[in-house]
Amino acid sequence: MTFNPQWNTQDHLDAVMQLLDLQESASSEEIRKVLNCPAVAAHGVLEELIAQGFVQTVGKSSAVRYIKRAFDHDMDLVHEEWFPRLSEWFATGRAESHFGVSSQLNLNAREAKATLEEMRRQGMLFGKFVGSMCIYSLRERGITRQASGAQLEALASTPRKKRQDALQEAIQKPTARPTRARGLRN
Repeated sequence: MTFNPQWNTQDHLDAVMQLLDLQESASSEEIRKVLNCPAVAAHGVLEELIAQGFVQTVGKSSAVRYIKRAFDHDMDLVHEEWFPRLSEWFATGRAESHFGVSSQLNLNAREAKATLEEMRRQGMLFGKFVGSMCIYSLRERGITRQASGAQLEALASTPRKKRQDALQEAIQKPTARPTRARGLRN
């Protein structure tokens, strides 16, 4: 049995962000060396950071470099008193742009965007970028399960019904690695 490591973990994302804290920009080769991973894995980490709006590309074709994306919202437009209401609203599973949120909740669009960006900066909301537009949502971090080689072997050698029962029991009592909020400093 072989194991393919997952490269898109919080530690890998944090390593890239730390690199970009130390230097203004980085090439994909520099990022690959920091992560000590294949190019395709580094690309996956970068795609995730770009999708979350923490990193953006500059340059063209072979000279592409990666830089931190700055939060550029006006703090005077942020309404911290909206945080609980917006958190509850997103807790129902919604995913919306700031336009959608402002129209559905009858909020000023500029103030809604600034408030949502501040919530994203503080790690309260997840943002998925589609071009320059951000789709906000709550997102539960993935659960990482660890097992020893003996535990994996036992799982592989047990009958299917027992495996399903064991997996169902594990789902009922997850042991998750604590997540850290990841925000950027301006």
